[in-house]
Amino acid sequence: MKQFLIGVFILVSAFGMGQDISINDYKYIIVPRSYDIFSEADSYQMNSLTKFLFEKYGFSAILENSDYPEDLASNNCLALKANVIENNTLIKTKLQVTLKDCRNTVVYTSSEGESKAKEYKTAYQTSLREAFKSIEALNYRYVSSKAPSTEIKNGSVLVPEIKPTAKINTEVVAEVIPDPFINETLEVESESTLVETEDWSVNKQPLKKFKVVLRDNGFSLLASSGNTILGNAIKTSKEGVYIYNSINANGLAYFNSTNDLVVEYVSEDGTLVKKVFQL
Repeated sequence: MKQFLIGVFILVSAFGMGQDISINDYKYIIVPRSYDIFSEADSYQMNSLTKFLFEKYGFSAILENSDYPEDLASNNCLALKANVIENNTLIKTKLQVTLKDCRNTVVYTSSEGESKAKEYKTAYQTSLREAFKSIEALNYRYVSSKAPSTEIKNGSVLVPEIKPTAKINTEVVAEVIPDPFINETLEVESESTLVETEDWSVNKQPLKKFKVVLRDNGFSLLASSGNTILGNAIKTSKEGVYIYNSINANGLAYFNSTNDLVVEYVSEDGTLVKKVFQL
């Protein structure tokens, strides 16, 4: 009987210790550049969308193998690593989001998001958004650093090749931001007319003037002649670099020495395309 009670006490104590760490104790989310369920990096923009949704719901999300804040460089256990798992059926696309700590232990699994859409990009993105509803319900706010310190041997590190950089602003902004991954926010015909030129190259003159509307988390690119939104950009952890999304271009953006907007992305044939928008 005595041994039984001791065993129960140990189990209860272990359970209590396991519950002592919550999602709020982790300061960062590491988003991989590709998921195992896909053959290409950022397939269907799923990794970019994952990062955007985490940031939308108050998390500090960082792409894997990018520059990292100093505190994360010295303690990789401050972060959880995101992953997306697939539970598809014949008629539905079903996804869940998991979060693992620096010891490769799953500390959170989202509810299952699903979609009946036949088009792959729509099905995957819709399912991911549905899965994120349970993450939104967490009402995440980083409150402390109860996450374990890094005492991991080589090979078990959460994120390899961590590079320290300046601290990023983790303050949560209550402002409702435009979603750059919802195509309905863009006027396709206007963008095709003003932005896309089939034989356009960096050696040619920049396109006609545009304007940007700055936001706390990034900016929107507009045609100077009106209020047509041509694209949206959100901040990355690297100073001055943004993730840019439009109907025809999905890549990185930055401002050059003359304060024009430069967008770089890889075309379908694997060519690096560089566009300059004169502001």
